[in-house]
Amino acid sequence: MNILSFDGGISIVLALRLLRRVELLRPGFLSRVEFFSGISDGAVAALLLAARRGTPAQNLRALDDCIDVFHEIGAILRPGPRRLWQYARGRGSRSIAEAFEQLFERYLGAQAHLGELDQQGRKFAVLAYEKSTWRRRVFRSFDFESEAERRRTLVDVALACTAAIPILPPHRSPLDGLEYVDGAYVTNNPALVAVQEACAHLERHGTAAGDPLGQLKLLSLGTTVRSADPTAPGRGRLSGLPRWMDRLDRSGWSMLLGRALYLPDALFQGSVDTVDLQCAELLGARYHRVRCIIPEVEWLAGLILAPERMRSLLDEEAEKRFATVLPGLDWIDANVNVNEPHSRA
Repeated sequence: MNILSFDGGISIVLALRLLRRVELLRPGFLSRVEFFSGISDGAVAALLLAARRGTPAQNLRALDDCIDVFHEIGAILRPGPRRLWQYARGRGSRSIAEAFEQLFERYLGAQAHLGELDQQGRKFAVLAYEKSTWRRRVFRSFDFESEAERRRTLVDVALACTAAIPILPPHRSPLDGLEYVDGAYVTNNPALVAVQEACAHLERHGTAAGDPLGQLKLLSLGTTVRSADPTAPGRGRLSGLPRWMDRLDRSGWSMLLGRALYLPDALFQGSVDTVDLQCAELLGARYHRVRCIIPEVEWLAGLILAPERMRSLLDEEAEKRFATVLPGLDWIDANVNVNEPHSRA
C-alpha cells in the first residue's frame, strides 16, 4: 500500500509545487497513491487529492486546485478594515470560519460525504482533536465506526481539521455535535497515524499476510526543519533571535528569555522528529521524508498581505529549488511503479 502523508503548516504550498513537478515527470504517480494522510493544512490537501486524483491530467488539475485553495486561504486571512471591524464586534474568527466553509464547499462539494469515497476505494485518514476531552480523532473514508459516520461531509472534516484557535473558533460538527480543533497543536506529523490506520485496515480485511508493515511504503512531506539543525534553509530571519539572545548573556535574563522563546518551537518540533524516527525504524527503506521548507513567519505574512505576489514568488522558489534536483524522486522510482495498474485494495 502506497501512502502519502502531509504535515501541516504554510510550507504545504511549496510541497504541493514539488508534487506537481513529480507528477509531470512521473505521470500517474498520484494515481498509485492508495492512502492519503494529513493534519491541519495537510489534511485539506489529503482530502482534496484523495477525492480528485485520477488520470495524470486530473492529478495535475487536483494539485493546481490544492495550490489555489491555500492562496485563497491567505486572501481570507488578509487583514483589512472590514476584518478588523468584525474582530472589534467579536465576530472576526466566526467570519473567517464562514469563509473557510464556503471555500471548502466550492472545492470539495457541499454534499460530498465519506461514504462516497469509500465506494470509490479512495482512502484517507486525517487528524483532529476533540476540544472537550483533547482526545485524538481520526476521520477516515473506510472502516467506519458507524453508519452515521458514512454521512459525514468532506467539508465537515476539513473544518474540523483546520480549526486553528484563536484564528478560528472550534468547529462544531453538525453530525455529532462535538467541537474539534486543529490537530497540529499536539503533533504536526501524521505519518505514524497513517501507518497505524493502514495496518489496522489490512488486518481487518485479511490482506496483511501476517506482516502488515511489510506491505506499506510511505512518503512523508514535512514542512519544518529538524530541531537539531538550526542553520537549515527555510528557518527565516526571526528563527535565530532566541539563540542570538542565548549567546548574548549566558548567565543573565537574556539567556532565560532566549530559551523561553525557542522552547515552544523545540517542543513542537520534537514531536514531529520523534514520529519521523519511529516511521524510519518501522519501515526502513520503504519510508522516505522530504522537507519542503519556507520561512514560516515571513512567508505567511506575505501570503496574507500580498497573496498574488506570493504566488509568483513561490513559483520562483520552486523553480530555484527543484530545477536540478527533485527531492524524493529517486525513492519514488525505487518504490512506486507508476506503470502498474492501480489497485483499490
